[in-house]
Amino acid sequence: MAARDYFKFRPRLKKMIMEKHNEIQSNNDIVVIEGAGSPAEINLKKNDIVNMGMAEIADAPVLLVTDIDRGGAFAALYGTVMLLEPHERARIKGLIINKFRGDKTLLEPGIKMIEDLLNIPVVGVIPYISLDLIDEDSLIDRNKSPKAEEQSFEEEELELNKLSNGIRANMDMEYIYKIMGVNNG
Repeated sequence: MAARDYFKFRPRLKKMIMEKHNEIQSNNDIVVIEGAGSPAEINLKKNDIVNMGMAEIADAPVLLVTDIDRGGAFAALYGTVMLLEPHERARIKGLIINKFRGDKTLLEPGIKMIEDLLNIPVVGVIPYISLDLIDEDSLIDRNKSPKAEEQSFEEEELELNKLSNGIRANMDMEYIYKIMGVNNG
């Protein structure tokens, strides 16, 4: 779809997304929405329906995740939050540092500083977890990937369990449940 056609279609698309989200929400206790790219791209924000735009449609709290493996994680968190409008910032309930390698105590001064600067808690530091999974961006080319053909469902399930266990062990899950309005007791 050409960009010009997309912009004409966008109002209808937004309505369709809202209807589908409401349907999914009515049939599930929890709905997790993953964004794509940066929520603060100032040249794209006006037409955003996948990041803060979707969070607004769903009236959802937001956890902002940064990839420390690429470097500049604290700058990325700060810059992203500061480029958001005040009503968007208010949606961000927690910060997550992903793919950390090394001694977590070395991050503590930076975590304290970013929490003080943004008044948003860091709710998780997830270690780099080596996984034998197909890259998420290649899932649509699953039939073309030799790895996909070689890996059984059971092997994929083991890797996904390894991922979920690693995340759960390194997140403040009580806080996550609280912002979701879920009683974990």
